[in-house]
Amino acid sequence: MLGRTRTTDDVDVVVDAASGAEVAARAARCGFKPLALESNLDYEFRHASVRFYKPPAVLPNLEVKPPRSFYQRHALARRVAVSIAGEVLYVSPLELQIAYKLWLGSDKDFDDAVFLYAFARSKGILNQEGLEAWARRLGASLERLRRSVGET
Repeated sequence: MLGRTRTTDDVDVVVDAASGAEVAARAARCGFKPLALESNLDYEFRHASVRFYKPPAVLPNLEVKPPRSFYQRHALARRVAVSIAGEVLYVSPLELQIAYKLWLGSDKDFDDAVFLYAFARSKGILNQEGLEAWARRLGASLERLRRSVGET
């Protein structure tokens, strides 16, 4: 969405929905099909997540789940509207995304965090205090990130 080219297997989607069947109905209106058995949708939605794909491709798919953690509830409550080709898509705050990617710690996640950080800074949309607060809360260090973009 922000211009970084990389492959992914899935897109994480947090939704406020009552059941897996409700999510499946919403997804079907957009041409998506569940990877799970129809009879298991409610159970999987309540206890894990439900994956949806858009035929004919299975990848990437949507991993849809209700908000279970404080971070997911915050992201849903403070979602940011983004307009793409006349459609509105909601994303979590960039500061939370960056800190979360740093907390995850894989090389791919770190590269994502660097990209998001550099992008948000270049556009003047980064809330530095918010990023520092999320990093503290998650126990993620910003030092390596700042060095990677040439900050001291």
